[in-house]
Amino acid sequence: MAEEKTPSFLGQPEEVTDRKYNNLLSDLTSQTVGGRSFSDISKAIEDAEVGGDKNAPGWPYIFTKSGRKSSAFGPAQILYSTALDYFYDGANETEQRKNMKAGNFKEGYTQLPADVKSYIKKFIEQGIKKRNRKGGVYGSLGVGDISREDHEKYYPFLFGVHVKEKKKIAKDDTVASFVNAHYGDTEVRTSTGEVDEDATTARKFQL
Repeated sequence: MAEEKTPSFLGQPEEVTDRKYNNLLSDLTSQTVGGRSFSDISKAIEDAEVGGDKNAPGWPYIFTKSGRKSSAFGPAQILYSTALDYFYDGANETEQRKNMKAGNFKEGYTQLPADVKSYIKKFIEQGIKKRNRKGGVYGSLGVGDISREDHEKYYPFLFGVHVKEKKKIAKDDTVASFVNAHYGDTEVRTSTGEVDEDATTARKFQL
């Protein structure tokens, strides 16, 4: 007769996975940029990205108000395509989305707890919906279709990965280099493509 598995035995794999995730989260949220703490960087990015929209329902977990099809979301205004790059392999978006559908995470993220994996997938799917739909929860300053509770629980992990990846491409360990890596550049443009000098100056000042 096969040995009956006890509840404690059944719980071990999940406990191990959770411990590994907690260690990873701790590493991500203890990163520094130019000597500034993760919390300082998080706050600065949030202020620069969505600080002017504090009266919006759902703030800071909202879509951008610039560009109807932009999927930028949350305190760091992370694009769904950026999250795809972080977590799924593929030569193009089609391949990445196939890996997402199959649950094939990149090396380093394969052992994430199921709830974290689910959030990442939902975050990407929400961004795809934003790009393909207009108005409602997917419109300008919309809150999307993920609960605030989930954002508060899992967005810090996503932002931690974002910081880690942007630090890799920053020229050096300075705030200025990180800011340029985060934005591509610090210029803010209008809907017509012209540089918004006031907004660009404000962004540089905030960061």
